[in-house]
Amino acid sequence: MKRIQILALGVLIGVFCVMAVGRFAPARGAADATDMLQARQDLAKEKALLDQMNMQYQTMQHDMSMTNQMQMTPTEKAMMKQMNQMSQMIKMLVQSNMYLTDVLQMMTKGQPQ
Repeated sequence: MKRIQILALGVLIGVFCVMAVGRFAPARGAADATDMLQARQDLAKEKALLDQMNMQYQTMQHDMSMTNQMQMTPTEKAMMKQMNQMSQMIKMLVQSNMYLTDVLQMMTKGQPQ
């Protein structure tokens, strides 16, 4: 069962990475000024979305910490532990997407407008 969970998480992370890289194809090699402007706008939207996801993550962590204070069965505790591990992986994924967005924004700043 644990192998299936790890495999599913790996597939999920892979899908997110492919979506992130595919979404910014115009930002990588755009020579045209309109493409560059569109890439900058897309990156700004992505940054805002990632900031929103980060706020939702903080809310989720607060809710989980409140839930952890309740009395639980051993099964519920195990489920909460797995949820906590998954939330840590989600946090790492969001952070890596933020780093990628920051790098792409820096790369597009040097391009002509």
